[in-house]
Amino acid sequence: MLSGVGVIQLLPSLGYLPAARQQAADRLHALVRAEAPSAAIAHARTELAYVRHPKGPVYQSHL
Repeated sequence: MLSGVGVIQLLPSLGYLPAARQQAADRLHALVRAEAPSAAIAHARTELAYVRHPKGPVYQSHL
């Protein structure tokens, strides 16, 4: 579902979650400023919600 390879690579080491959250937020802001297609913005919002969710990355890293 998520194609943010940079975020997915950082998840196993949970010490990098703040950086992953910031990168996801930066990608979303850049897409909005560039007036990207709504599908790309929706995907970036989903990615940001995933890395912000308190159990999302932790739960997924144990699967």
